[in-house]
Amino acid sequence: MPLNAADRKNLSKKYVIIPDENAAATVNIANLTVLISEIQSLDTSYKGLFDGDNAIVNLYHPEINKLAGHIRTSIIESNIQDSATKKLGNFFFPNNTAVPTPSLSDGIWKQLKAFSKNLSVGKNYQEVYVTQDSETVKINSVDAAVLVLTSNYSTSELQTGVDDTIGPFNLPADLQTLKDAVDAWQVYLNDEKTALLANTDTVGAADITAALADVNNSLTQTAAWEALTDYAVNGKLDGTGLTILTAETAARLTYVATRVSQINTRLGSITQGADGSVSAFSGLYGARYINTDSRINLAEGTLSKQTGLELGKRVQQENIVNNNNYSTYLDTNVLRATKFTANGNGTNIVSVASTTGLSVSNTIYVVSETQTELTGTISAINGLNITLSFTVPATFTVGDLARLLKQV
Repeated sequence: MPLNAADRKNLSKKYVIIPDENAAATVNIANLTVLISEIQSLDTSYKGLFDGDNAIVNLYHPEINKLAGHIRTSIIESNIQDSATKKLGNFFFPNNTAVPTPSLSDGIWKQLKAFSKNLSVGKNYQEVYVTQDSETVKINSVDAAVLVLTSNYSTSELQTGVDDTIGPFNLPADLQTLKDAVDAWQVYLNDEKTALLANTDTVGAADITAALADVNNSLTQTAAWEALTDYAVNGKLDGTGLTILTAETAARLTYVATRVSQINTRLGSITQGADGSVSAFSGLYGARYINTDSRINLAEGTLSKQTGLELGKRVQQENIVNNNNYSTYLDTNVLRATKFTANGNGTNIVSVASTTGLSVSNTIYVVSETQTELTGTISAINGLNITLSFTVPATFTVGDLARLLKQV
């Protein structure tokens, strides 16, 4: 293809410096690999601290979910990785303009510190808890069913199950509603028992033991009520039988409030301003957030640094690939060039780095960064010394990147 002097100068320069660029990139890759290893080591330590706190958080979530009616969202490693790479919709650096949140009217978190108002405290992307029935709702359903029975039926009817012909009579159905409500409450109690038995948090051990005892007591009392005769003096719906149930719902409602407070204290909180500053943090949520931010903070986060270093490493690797591909393209389709290994000396003999692809009688060009291009032909090749049909002044120097090229 036709080239002018400027083309030959520019393209031949690229051709001859590719080996140097690749060598520099290789050194950069080696240095980056060392830095990545060092930062990975520290990130692993931060991750270990996070994992320890996160594991304990996840022991409390199943219980508080039932007690308070919140389905608290857990943090998994991919949430942190996605935030480090700023994936669309990530949690710790929200960046989805289509999903504004109570704290982010435009959906974008613009601060260096990790955002703390969603996953860090168990909430979803929109900064709210997904809800379900709480245990209090289940207890209230039991109490409501009891109220229907005690308000609509006489003592005689509750003791005998026989209609006294005064008012409507739906006693069997209303009793079944109560039984169903007790069953639903017991499901929650058993779920909480499972969570408590799995909770190995040593800091909250005393509270966990007391909570387990209270759950077991509720299960014992409701089982005792279920064992009573449906219709009898002091049966399910009368006297001391009914008191077993109503006394336990009252006691359990009080304890639920106590236990929710205990768990919320252990989980803690994070107070973060719109500027990203964290003015207060406590409990497991606070400790977990600190280690999350230590990893993905845009200024000093280990995982953020690692992500940047790995990107830099990939850039260097890609540079080598691109250089090699472009060198092949130039060599095959445009030109071949070789650097001088010694300054021109006013003769027609020059020393070069390679004579590959060069032959006697080839038309060649001699260029450098500051000198006017020379042209002629090759008269002879002796090793790495080339005899030309013209002389090359001493102004063509190695330091000025003097080079010889042949158009393909």
